[in-house]
Amino acid sequence: MVTNAVGYGIIIPLLYPLAERLQLGTVGLGALMASFSLAQFLATPIIGRLSDRYGRKPLLMGSLFGTGVSMVLLALANNGGMFFAARILDGLTGGNNSVAQAAVADSTSPKQRANAFALLGAAYGFGFLIGPSIGGLLGQYGITIPFWAAAGMAFLGVILGVLFMRETISE
Repeated sequence: MVTNAVGYGIIIPLLYPLAERLQLGTVGLGALMASFSLAQFLATPIIGRLSDRYGRKPLLMGSLFGTGVSMVLLALANNGGMFFAARILDGLTGGNNSVAQAAVADSTSPKQRANAFALLGAAYGFGFLIGPSIGGLLGQYGITIPFWAAAGMAFLGVILGVLFMRETISE
């Protein structure tokens, strides 16, 4: 979840300059923001159901991988269509917050659950706090650098998750 929040936060300071560069205009920028949110809204219950059936770990790793791919697409975007495709992909694979919450609920005792959810919420808030700062700082070195950094962070998260995360539900 931190990776999703940081990734989303990183692009916030870059959206307007990229929308200008790709000649999307203000209506296009609004539609871009809405496309991500709509895709996430539609995907969240599906990802949640799939995680109940196939496990939390594969859905979380797949979602992180999708976020990484979407950030690579954003870095390479040279037209509005590619930019929209990247944001929609990120929305579709970014609907994993409910899966992360389910994994926390699966792996904590009822006594520890409130603390675990508080930490999860704090991590998410931290991601939104630090993401725009990272995007602004890295954007000074090139408008696509923050996207590459977010992609690297997402792919690193996949590797670490595959290696160290245990499945939280049992059959």
